[in-house]
Amino acid sequence: MNNTLNLLKIFLKNNFLFFKLRKSGKTKREQLSTFLFVLVLFILTGFLMFAYLSAIKGAFSLLTNFNQSPDAILSLVMIISQFLILIFGTIGVISVFYLSNDTERLIPLPIKPAEIVFARFVSILINQYIVLIPFILSAFIYYGILSKASLLYWLKLPIIYLLLPVIPLALITIIVMVLMRLVNFGKNKDKLIIIGSIVLMSLAVLPQIIGTKTIKDSGKDVEKTAVVKFLSSSDGLVHIIGEKFPPVIWATKGFTRGTTKEGITGFSMYLGTSILLFILLLYLGKLIFYKGLVGIDETQTGNKEKIDFSETSFSGSSSGIITIFKREFKEMNRTPMFFLNGVIAALFMPAIMLLWISLNDDEGKYKGLFSLFAENNSVLLVFIIAAMLFFSSGINGTPGSSFSREGKNFWYSKVLPISYSKQLAGKYLHALMIATIGYIGGFLIVFFSLKINLLLILKGSLLTIILTSISIAASLLIDLRKPILDWENHRKAMKQNPNVFISIFGIMGFVALLGFIVYKLMSSKIIDLQSLYIILIVFLSLLSIAIHIFLFKKADKLYQRLEI
Repeated sequence: MNNTLNLLKIFLKNNFLFFKLRKSGKTKREQLSTFLFVLVLFILTGFLMFAYLSAIKGAFSLLTNFNQSPDAILSLVMIISQFLILIFGTIGVISVFYLSNDTERLIPLPIKPAEIVFARFVSILINQYIVLIPFILSAFIYYGILSKASLLYWLKLPIIYLLLPVIPLALITIIVMVLMRLVNFGKNKDKLIIIGSIVLMSLAVLPQIIGTKTIKDSGKDVEKTAVVKFLSSSDGLVHIIGEKFPPVIWATKGFTRGTTKEGITGFSMYLGTSILLFILLLYLGKLIFYKGLVGIDETQTGNKEKIDFSETSFSGSSSGIITIFKREFKEMNRTPMFFLNGVIAALFMPAIMLLWISLNDDEGKYKGLFSLFAENNSVLLVFIIAAMLFFSSGINGTPGSSFSREGKNFWYSKVLPISYSKQLAGKYLHALMIATIGYIGGFLIVFFSLKINLLLILKGSLLTIILTSISIAASLLIDLRKPILDWENHRKAMKQNPNVFISIFGIMGFVALLGFIVYKLMSSKIIDLQSLYIILIVFLSLLSIAIHIFLFKKADKLYQRLEI
């Protein structure tokens, strides 16, 4: 037991989601700058939460008016969270279980494999609990307030919340351990990890699409049955949402039905399944975890790579900007953790869009809805397209970790015969390339799946491009201001980097604030939508120019103040 607790402390220290934030500057000016930065971030995050909770309140009223149980809100929130855990949990499990630098030091010690598996799994769970607070815990609490939930609801809330990531994470961990045990390629393990992660994430998506296609192919009787189910029972929507993942139905009913038969049965099945999967995980860990570690040490690149200072490193026709771009490109592609959280993450939102359309676009209802928008309010459709494309391209951790990813090798950048502004431009170009990957994915889905007019997509794209440029510049500025350079695990440089968290949530909050202002102006009818679109383009363009000028003007000063 003591071994397990000690291991858990080590893994939490090595794999915790956030680093301790540095103290603010000693001067009053630096302290004021830090205070203003935190205040702005707090306000933007507040608008993001306001928009999210407002959507929950609207859904609650809508379901109540349709004589449907508002419990479907909990089901929807939970099913989305399970899907997100399956996607991002794959990356987390592989990195924590098989890419941690402490692995080779633990193998010779008299520690049981099950103890290591237990401690690593719990450390991932704790990270997930933190990540789910703004999305899940806030929804649970707000739903309880809206529904005037009983005391039993509030007593069960922490239990359901703690159990929520267990089933999907246990399933992913079991699959990863089996995969690592069966397929072990030694020196090619890094490539295997990337390929395996892509396969596992695809497996989380494809069954949903295939299952939906099967239902569609079976004829309209199934559709009629679904409609009857929806209309004839107040729990119809709950069952429709949860039929792809039954534990969501168990959790929802166990959460909201109190001491009724449905409530006790649902809670018992959810709790029992979680416990059984956890026991199976520990048992398999005892049998196969160590056997899957063979060759892992060959893929640990660490944070102290050999640097080539020969003149040929800087020779050739490439400018300094392209040189830095190539370095960023190679470093991301050869490091599994960076590749998964950069390139693969850029395709995440397009994949979500494709999955949602595949699951729900029976009889082309989305295409018809967007066509209706195009005929009656094309400018509003442009705003919707811009939001879809921006979340496909602009929400990525690459720019927010550009400097942190260099780690202890950052001193190399300070002695390169390339100006700091050119180094910054090279990093900007690389972040823009990653954003472009997501944008292209979103563009193709909007154009080919939703059949939206190309001109409207291009108008929306203009807004997206400007917003993305603001997002990249702001994220680079945040990371350059206080990069996290003291790390030994690639996971900490990107996935556990507070700068990534701050930049992503800050940008999302800014977009939520922008959406709120646009909504208010549209509701008041003070200005027509076409003029609003033009004003928005002009405002965002000026903001983009201002933040770019500030970023590149401050580049030299910010670079010089950084020390290893």
